[in-house]
Amino acid sequence: MEERIEVATAFGPIWFHGRDTGRPVMLLLTGAFAAEDLLDHTQRFLPDVDVWRAHLPGNHCPAIAPVSVGVFAAAYAEALDARAGDRPVAVTGLSAGALVALALRARSLKALLLVEPPLRSEHLWPMLEFRAQGPPGWETLIEPVFGIGPDSVRPVDYTPLLDALSVPALVLVGEVPLMPQRPVPFLPSFVDEECRARLAAHSRVRLEIVPGAGHNIPAQAPQLFLGAMRRLCRAAAA
Repeated sequence: MEERIEVATAFGPIWFHGRDTGRPVMLLLTGAFAAEDLLDHTQRFLPDVDVWRAHLPGNHCPAIAPVSVGVFAAAYAEALDARAGDRPVAVTGLSAGALVALALRARSLKALLLVEPPLRSEHLWPMLEFRAQGPPGWETLIEPVFGIGPDSVRPVDYTPLLDALSVPALVLVGEVPLMPQRPVPFLPSFVDEECRARLAAHSRVRLEIVPGAGHNIPAQAPQLFLGAMRRLCRAAAA
């Protein structure tokens, strides 16, 4: 059973859902508007670590302000430093959660698994669907983080975060390309070709393309995703 672990930070309260038995920590950061129970079964597949699931602030947990990847990352880093102490920490981030993971500078951070990090918003045409189909208040997160509002688009570039990457990172991206804009049966990858090239050239990044998958890799390639998390746990423990 998961428990809610509440940690006070200078930015506001941060909630983790999981167990705390003193083992190394695997933080699982979900993406924008993720379901409350997303991947809540993960702990039973990773018995050697304490899995802490966390949603982006404001989604099934208290909001913090201002809304930005940098502020979210600073809040989670402070919470990890306070609660995990010197235990090894690995972080898995999904979509927008992968951007927060990339910006996170926790003291005991050892390794990252970044799943479909949308490093540039300029061509993120699938996100325009929020205008018609997004949950109420969607723009309070999507506009400041991705520059996509009800009536405007402002390109946002997170690739500079790669310059400060100091731990090994495995990056999973879907095979189904983002461009060109077209009808698709499911969301394509949110990582464009230029960003893939930059990731592939980075000395601390291992880029893997997931066959047949688009943006939702945990659902479309669950065994590969779980295997990557297990590898991440081993890297953090080592």
